[in-house]
Amino acid sequence: MSQQSLFPTLALILAAGQGTRMRSSLPKVMHQVGNRPLLGHVLVTALQVGVERLAVVLGPDSPAVADYVQQVAPHALRFVQRERLGGAAVAVAGFTSAQPGPYGRLLVADGKLTAIREAKDASPAELAINLCNGGVMGFRADHCLWLLERIGNANAQGEFYLTDAVELANAAGLAVVAVEVDEEEILGVNDREQLHAAEQVFQRRRRSRAMREGVTLVAAETVFFSADTELAADVKVEPCVVFGLGVRVCQGACVAAFSRLENICIEAAERT
Repeated sequence: MSQQSLFPTLALILAAGQGTRMRSSLPKVMHQVGNRPLLGHVLVTALQVGVERLAVVLGPDSPAVADYVQQVAPHALRFVQRERLGGAAVAVAGFTSAQPGPYGRLLVADGKLTAIREAKDASPAELAINLCNGGVMGFRADHCLWLLERIGNANAQGEFYLTDAVELANAAGLAVVAVEVDEEEILGVNDREQLHAAEQVFQRRRRSRAMREGVTLVAAETVFFSADTELAADVKVEPCVVFGLGVRVCQGACVAAFSRLENICIEAAERT
């Protein structure tokens, strides 16, 4: 029997937060980047890389979130690329930030991740650290439940921090590592300003990808994409175009300036 079948990959997505700093009745995970809810980006990525099992933690009053999950990933309620982590029991994604602010800090000694300290519980020396918790953790299946069962709530918030698993694993003599990634790959979105920043990153990357794939953007900075926009090679997009949901543009077509498109397929004009 293969190791893959013994230990299937499970992605556990924490989507229960209400996001009070958004100042909105809409749950934070349902706010959109590229016309797709934040949660949708995570779900789609997990499905694309072949996660074998997917679970989403929802809040008690989140019917809209539950409905959306069922639409995107109907088998999720009841990420297959694997990092080579040298047999570590726990791996944490981190990033270096010039403004670490409220992020949890990754405490590293001799190349090993020793703890994750939430900003509210950190000492002044720990707050000076700029290696931050990216909010993504990986656990080996054979240690996961053992560690989770030992997490307590002796902290300033009286909450159960998943990040405490790092110290617990170290205390048990298990290998724990931090995997540093680019800050853009793991942006936190907790308020409207951060949501705006994430939108700008998405649009810049989507424009760059379109041009690499053979699309001409006459004034790239004035073109705005949705997450599901499909553009074939040799498409030309004139200035000031907004792609809403459900747009596909076929090879050789030209999208006229000052267009806003939604739920349409555009074909190239026939030459006479």
